[in-house]
Amino acid sequence: MHLVNHYVRLRNHFPAIKEGTGVAVSLQQLADILCCTTRNANFLLKRMIEAHWIAWTAGRGRGNLSQLTFHAEAESLLLELAQEQVRKGEIREALDLINDAHISSRHKTQFVEWLNSQFGFYTEAREKKKVDTLRFPLSNPFGTIDPAFALFSKEAHIVRQVFDTLVSFDPVNKQIKPHLSHYWEADSTRTEWTFYLRKDILFHNGQECTSQDVAFTIRRLMDAQLRSPYRWMFTQVRDILTPDSHTLVFRLAEPNHLFLHYMAAPHVSILPEALVAEKGKAFFQLPVGTGPFQVTQYDDVKLILEAFPSYFQERAHLDRLEIWFIPLAKTEDGTAQTDMFQMRYLSSHSSHTILPGWKGIEQLQAGCKYLSLNLSKQGPQQHPSFRLALKHAVDYERLIKELSNKTFVLASCLLAEQEPRELASAYDPALAKRLLQEAGYRGETLQFYTHPHREKESLLIAEMARAVGISIEVSLHPIEDILFTDKGREADLMCSDVVFDDDILFSLLETLQTENSYFHTQIGETLSSLLTAEIVQILREPDSGQQFSRLLGLAQQIIDHGAIIPLCRHKQTTYYDPSLKGVTLSSFGWVPFKNIWFQPERKTGWQ
Repeated sequence: MHLVNHYVRLRNHFPAIKEGTGVAVSLQQLADILCCTTRNANFLLKRMIEAHWIAWTAGRGRGNLSQLTFHAEAESLLLELAQEQVRKGEIREALDLINDAHISSRHKTQFVEWLNSQFGFYTEAREKKKVDTLRFPLSNPFGTIDPAFALFSKEAHIVRQVFDTLVSFDPVNKQIKPHLSHYWEADSTRTEWTFYLRKDILFHNGQECTSQDVAFTIRRLMDAQLRSPYRWMFTQVRDILTPDSHTLVFRLAEPNHLFLHYMAAPHVSILPEALVAEKGKAFFQLPVGTGPFQVTQYDDVKLILEAFPSYFQERAHLDRLEIWFIPLAKTEDGTAQTDMFQMRYLSSHSSHTILPGWKGIEQLQAGCKYLSLNLSKQGPQQHPSFRLALKHAVDYERLIKELSNKTFVLASCLLAEQEPRELASAYDPALAKRLLQEAGYRGETLQFYTHPHREKESLLIAEMARAVGISIEVSLHPIEDILFTDKGREADLMCSDVVFDDDILFSLLETLQTENSYFHTQIGETLSSLLTAEIVQILREPDSGQQFSRLLGLAQQIIDHGAIIPLCRHKQTTYYDPSLKGVTLSSFGWVPFKNIWFQPERKTGWQ
């Protein structure tokens, strides 16, 4: 136990005694309070005296008590200890100390302000070299940095910082461009694709990236035992050939005009075969890629990325990126506080302190938050009128208002650009009740599964459904169980989000095909058969405009059928200090780290 904790225990035993006032006490009494021997109590007293926390005057003669005088405020010492723990990387221990020690709100505020001061952009001198570091907090560690399982936008974003793909998608020109592969070609039937890798591309461990590494990465995704939700991407692959270390040939069973889009997806980020074989699952505890940043620390406390000096493209301007995993603060009612920490240079829209002169980037989320009904399971949701009743039961305006940590707008389809200018809420409880009668609904209870990230909106939707007479039981499950086991298939209802990458065309296909997407697993046999047949034809379609139109039409059919009910989409906003340059927003709502840099304040007289 830290000396501070001993002092706090001792101080709390005499709450009425003020600092500077003495109290009569025996050494044995102190030993009892500190739960130790008199010898240890004497040792602890000496250390507290040396720290100038107490004064101690020993009693003279048998039976005379000693005088103990407190000089240090216990809460201030706890605050200092918490700060010391943060500096050592013991972030969770520090937060537990602050939250569990009955510290006053004043001292908690002081700690939060101090912790906020640790985030932002810093320039340090290390070994006579200037190191530019950006440090910011997240509430939880990433679920995975394995590209084969990167389901969420924040995971996919980190994957793109650490790994590379054969080709990449240019969000400005909306085209596929060379990346690890400098050239490619396809035969006239689009069943054979050949890629030519750049030479001397290095993994972070110094090993060269070859065609064998690419072939290994694809075969790993194809392996049924891995159970990657992206295995569908390569079910057409009949053979993978590596004629030499820089040439790769794919032979497909069916034509695929979208194959280049597959190869640009973050899930197909290239892994080093030898190192993955050697490390196994432990590889992703400290993964190695060819990307602009290399991982130097990853645990439940921090993710540290450092610029890879041998990156085959331009080196990142930023030298070091530190992401601290800070659990969300709790308010008095037990709900999560999303704005406990503000960033000095990057700030989310939920921040209350946007400083004068800060710049802002805002964009509307391409995808949306939605409610899914499981048509692959028997129940009231099989009746079209019931599905329509649920759509009219949701008070969308109230839902948007109560999801106060972000700015949401109403949604009726997947893509923001497809929304009509004037969009009216479908909320109509009277109509919902009539439709329930039409459906012959008899009060059967629907199982609404959700996870902690979607608990608030799920409970709100359930409350709205009950208001029109629908019986719903909400149960909370770990998101891993819902996504990677059969748990999700047991539910009648679930709430989720579809988030699109910059490559909207591939994102649409991914939404419809990924094996644990609700657009794929819960739409029922009729829609599923239609989806399978139509996707084959879309992959045969050479025109990208037709590909996009047909994929969008498929998604809309699922929505029109009532298997998916769009709810809302949010405005992604980042505010930042104007001295931070190169700031853009990806479609994921994240700032790409490679191009950001800090412009120091110019001195007087500079031109």
